Amino acid sequence: METPIKQNAKPVADSETPKISAKILGAAQAELMRHTWDTFVNNPPAMAQGGKGTIVPGCTVCRKILYSDHQYLSHLALDVLPGILERAAQS
Repeated sequence: METPIKQNAKPVADSETPKISAKILGAAQAELMRHTWDTFVNNPPAMAQGGKGTIVPGCTVCRKILYSDHQYLSHLALDVLPGILERAAQS
């Protein structure tokens, strides 16, 4: 059963709602797109030691180890997004 729309409901983007500037949105999207869930070498030893390090999955930009898509999405929401919003608030 569908929930009926309230009579006094306003559209999301009305004149009272501040609009996100294209500059802020573009910067936020660019920052989010930089972070990828891929693999990287964790704690590579010095070349003199001859080791190659351990390849681990995670965010290649932050070098944070992540094993699941849920962890990756949490990383974006809890680690990356606050920094984006902080920079947007300062501009």
